[in-house]
Amino acid sequence: ARDFGVAIAAMAGVIFLGRMFDAVSDPAVGITSDRLRKRFWGRRSWVVAGVILSLLSLYNLFIPPAGGMTIGHLRVWFILAFLGWTVCEIPYLAWGTEITTDYDQRTKLFSYKTAIGYLGAFAFVALPILIGKFNVHILGQEPSAQTGDFTPLTLKVALWMLVILMPIFLVITLKVCPDGAHVKKRQKHTVKEAASALIGNKAMLIFSSAFILLGFAAGMQIATAYFHVSIYLKLGEHLSPIYMYGMIFNILGVPIWNWLAKRKGKHVAFMIGAAIMALFFLVFGIINPVPENAKLFLGKPLAFWQYLGAFIGLNLCQAVYYAIPPSIIGDIAEYGMLKTGQDQSGTYYSVYTFLYKTTIAIGNGAALYLIAKVFGFDAEATAQTALAGWGLKIFMGFLPATLAVGAIVVLCWYPLNRKRYAEIEEEIQRKGLRTVD
Repeated sequence: ARDFGVAIAAMAGVIFLGRMFDAVSDPAVGITSDRLRKRFWGRRSWVVAGVILSLLSLYNLFIPPAGGMTIGHLRVWFILAFLGWTVCEIPYLAWGTEITTDYDQRTKLFSYKTAIGYLGAFAFVALPILIGKFNVHILGQEPSAQTGDFTPLTLKVALWMLVILMPIFLVITLKVCPDGAHVKKRQKHTVKEAASALIGNKAMLIFSSAFILLGFAAGMQIATAYFHVSIYLKLGEHLSPIYMYGMIFNILGVPIWNWLAKRKGKHVAFMIGAAIMALFFLVFGIINPVPENAKLFLGKPLAFWQYLGAFIGLNLCQAVYYAIPPSIIGDIAEYGMLKTGQDQSGTYYSVYTFLYKTTIAIGNGAALYLIAKVFGFDAEATAQTALAGWGLKIFMGFLPATLAVGAIVVLCWYPLNRKRYAEIEEEIQRKGLRTVD
């Protein structure tokens, strides 16, 4: 919107279409990967194919064509990028839950996965600072010409990091990770039968309902976050350090929520994290832009410290949103296995990612479209109207906080605690449903 002249409203349509296509493709990939669990190279073959398509698509997104970024180009490669990641992600998540069936070990496994993801995010948000230091100390450019904001060069460097690192870690994964445990006797099941099994799973229905509300909240906040801090609050030059601190606390949050889930249960930790997130969402809604000739505190405007504090707090809590749900879905899939005798972990994870992507798509699309068309936000304008400011406050803070509270209320009825899960595992072992490769 800022560097390539893509209209926000048009971009909102592309994002919504791409994410909805992605969400629809998730169940297809999940069900197919379950059916082909023992064919070809198992889950591994899907991961390899997904990584290849993802890298090809990201190249075309991160390095626009010479003629400039068009809506058609963005639409095609945005959809293919998400398709590639779906082909990789769904079997990968199912593979993860098959590696261990232990209640706490599964949480630890997905917590490690989340922490490594945050390390990658930290590397990305640090790029503007690293590129700036390289330009100053190696290329001899003026320090005043450098910025902590993101530029097209940031995307190019990030792309080459992905091209180098993803294949390296993919090879390590393929060689080191075991095949895992799965159902002993496979039965073919249709999409209708899979849907019936999911609808009949009370734990899945309750958790999904809460996750939908949080997904809407996350989608709105994600869509407006960059515009809110960089353009509305006028903190673009401080963006990279703000995001770096946030990523550090993302990583620090993983062991905290892992410990709390072990002590109090996964869904309880998830509820506590959502409650704290709601408080920080509210803080985002009350921060005002940096005025002209603003008084500085330790060399930074007050809005910087307000935003940094809220961002750190939110990121500390958001670790629970990414680390705990995959483990919860694994538990729910075990309950489904007991009821149906079928290994549908890929299907359950496809529903999870379907809900994640669909709700974020709706949140993204609605927030971007409304702030542009209803509230009059303009990414290229030097100043925003009061109405545009209120639009950002609503979708960045007040509405996500309300939705998070609703999710907490729904989770009060979630039935799978540690004791109930242990009973499910004993019953699966007694019936001899599982085998290990």
